[in-house]
Amino acid sequence: MIKNLSFLSLISMCAANGLMNLVMLNDSIKVGAVCLDGTASGFYFKKAATSANINNWVIHFQGGGWCFNEGNCYQRTSSRLGSSSYWTQTLGGGGIMSTDCSVNPEFCNYNFINIPYCDGASFTGNADLPSNVYGKDIYFRGSRILSHVLDVISKPPYNIFEAENVLLGGGSAGGLAAFLHADRIGDWLTEHSPNLKRYKVAPSSGFFLNHDNVNGVPVFFDEFQYMMRMANSTGGTCQACVAKNPNNTALCMFAENCYSESKYPTFVLNSAMDKVQLSAILDDTLAPDFPKGNSTSGPRALPDYSDCIASAELDQCNSTQITLLNSYLNDFQTLISKIPSYSKNGNGAFIHSCHTHIESLNNLNWTNFKSSDGSISMKDATAKWWNSNLNIPSEENTYKPCDYRETTAPGPRICNPTC
Repeated sequence: MIKNLSFLSLISMCAANGLMNLVMLNDSIKVGAVCLDGTASGFYFKKAATSANINNWVIHFQGGGWCFNEGNCYQRTSSRLGSSSYWTQTLGGGGIMSTDCSVNPEFCNYNFINIPYCDGASFTGNADLPSNVYGKDIYFRGSRILSHVLDVISKPPYNIFEAENVLLGGGSAGGLAAFLHADRIGDWLTEHSPNLKRYKVAPSSGFFLNHDNVNGVPVFFDEFQYMMRMANSTGGTCQACVAKNPNNTALCMFAENCYSESKYPTFVLNSAMDKVQLSAILDDTLAPDFPKGNSTSGPRALPDYSDCIASAELDQCNSTQITLLNSYLNDFQTLISKIPSYSKNGNGAFIHSCHTHIESLNNLNWTNFKSSDGSISMKDATAKWWNSNLNIPSEENTYKPCDYRETTAPGPRICNPTC
């Protein structure tokens, strides 16, 4: 019986269940818009739940880290992060991607597009020729995947050029992708969508700092720099940044340098004590043979901090460790607050101190996490910004983190009880 259902009927069935349906783009192989292993790309789609929202959209980039050398990218071809062979037929969503209106009242009835992540470089790669790794061709085509998905959703039955309201987002490496591609997608929609009233960007956990590890070594920068060369990413990231930094385009893989150039209203959803950042940036080292081999990371830079960083509320950290971690939190807030976009009318930020990652995609965190002063939840802060006009000063939609308690006295170290 299922075999006789039309494509739109299947879409409707999935939408009724709150699920997005996988749309495989088999013609993507012909145009080279393929995953790391050369399999076809695609996207997940859920049609708007009500006729009133038929022209309202959420576009979301999936995350999943990065592969910083050829061997690491080869390993990803055995998972959904490098091959569409491992993608499920349907996909649910939480938090800002939830279709449950009790969880996500602002966006629950919109059309949802979720672009699965299988290129390892935040949808920036554009290498003409594959790299042969252990006898297998590896393709770096994330930018082409994005172009092909956008081309398909501009046509029936999707017709995104009829859009009135569009929110662009993503989580983790997908959150970074939202920063990198904000202007590319915004310019595309503005040019072709005569009825467009509102296009805004709300990346989740994508503001990864260009920050040295605890030993003063730029490990994260070195990884991104090699990845950009490997994937030929210069043309696939934010071009305003590339134009300003032609001799150091690796800077344009960092959110701060695309955010600073973006023309479109942006709401940064991020923890300043993000647990992935502490591990991948502050506590990381390069493998001794980088960029050779399959692993890119060496021994932990902070071997005595493993229990501390792994603890849910950093309650296993001593006062010395908390002091160091607070310095990273303060570096985060200092850096972002100096970027002109942070103070630009129409923008905003929900920067908090919870030791989490992609919390805006978790129903409980999305609804329960509050600003450090306890005045507003992440969900309500995002809706308030979304419904604000472009003349509203950014400080009216900006929320800042608090420092963890450095005292040696017993008790919780966390400064925000809603975490």
